Order: sequence, then C-alpha cells, then structure tokens
Amino acid sequence: MKNLTIKALAVGVCAVSFAMADGSYFGVNGGYSNVKIDDFKESVPTFGIVGGADFDTHRIYGGYNYNTQAKENYFEDDLKGDAKVSSHEFIVGADLTPEISSSFRLFLGSYLGLLVGQFKANATDGTISVSTRETLTGFLVGARAGMLFDLNEANQIEFGAKVDKTWFKDGDIFKDIKQTKYGGYVGYNHKF
Repeated sequence: MKNLTIKALAVGVCAVSFAMADGSYFGVNGGYSNVKIDDFKESVPTFGIVGGADFDTHRIYGGYNYNTQAKENYFEDDLKGDAKVSSHEFIVGADLTPEISSSFRLFLGSYLGLLVGQFKANATDGTISVSTRETLTGFLVGARAGMLFDLNEANQIEFGAKVDKTWFKDGDIFKDIKQTKYGGYVGYNHKF
C-alpha cells in the first residue's frame, strides 16, 4: 500500500506541474471496455481523469481510470457461484497528434502504468459456502488511437479506442493472472 501511495502521489505531482504549464490540459472521459481474464469475460463501464501537456504535434499525460465491477456467475454440477473484479489504473503516456485541419487532429499513442485489481469469488454447493477476496497489483502497457476536435481555444472533445494488457504479481490465492482489455471512450478536455 505504501508503494501505491508513493506512485499515486508522483502521478498527482506530475498532473499539477502540467496544469501550471502553457499548453496544458485537464480532462475527464468515460467509455466501455471488454475485460478478459483467463476464462472470465465481461463488458464494463470505465471512467477516468487525465492531465497533461499538449505540444500541437504530440502530447504527454498522466491519468487515473476506474473500471467498474465486472461480475460473472457460474454453475457446474451442484456448485454455483460468482466471480467479481474491479480495478484502478494509474497511467502515463504519450501521443502523436498530427493535424488534419485547424480543428481536427488524429492521435496515436501508447501508455504504461500500474493497475490495482480487486478480485472476489464466492461458491456454494447448497450446504457449504466459500468466499475469497484478494487485491493484486500489475504492470499495464497499452495503445490508443482516435480523434481530437477543438470546439474553441479552451475546449476539446476526444474520442477513440484503446487496448491494453496487464500482468499481475502473484497473490496468495490467485496466481499467474493476466488481463486483456479493449474498448472505446469519449472525453472532454479543458486546455489552459
């Protein structure tokens, strides 16, 4: 937990320093992602905040994303149960942003970061119930592409698609967990 606090503080300090620079921006975004962890597959809403610096031809940023809880029920013979997972992402990244016209730009970039996942599983055979819960951290790497539309000097709409992969450190219960996630999003950025 101490490591996570230090990393979150570092992302926060970077975001504040970007906010004070010329060409900086702050934004919010939301979308839908398809999450796959081994045999577990689910589509979930995602929400995020981002702050960075825009240099016209490229930009750098730091951000936080919350992936809402995914749940899957399973039934096998006399056993029934459910598995749930939610996660928090702390990322940094860079995008190339070539201009198409005075108000449209494309973006293509990559990002990496830390993902903190909450894993829960419950099972029962009707007489005995078992429940487990574990928090795992993992290394995240991803890519994204899309378009930026400038409404005016200070307001921007962003929409795109992203895909990422996470490798989690082994926990006490869950071992060798990998996550793949892809989806679309739309966001609003305020430029300073």
